[in-house]
Amino acid sequence: MKNLSYNEILEINGGSTAPHVSNNSDVQAGYSVGWHIGHAIGQTIKDVGTMVSTVGDWIFG
Repeated sequence: MKNLSYNEILEINGGSTAPHVSNNSDVQAGYSVGWHIGHAIGQTIKDVGTMVSTVGDWIFG
């Protein structure tokens, strides 16, 4: 992956320096992949926590 120039970043970001979701489909796909990976990791952590809590309840009442 190449380093983008300031102007290329502005173009991808819709000509704005303010953070927002770009109209660029490649950028949107990247956001989507990142969101799904983050959600899956978060859900796994939550499920493991629930499992540990349940096992703790079985053992310790």
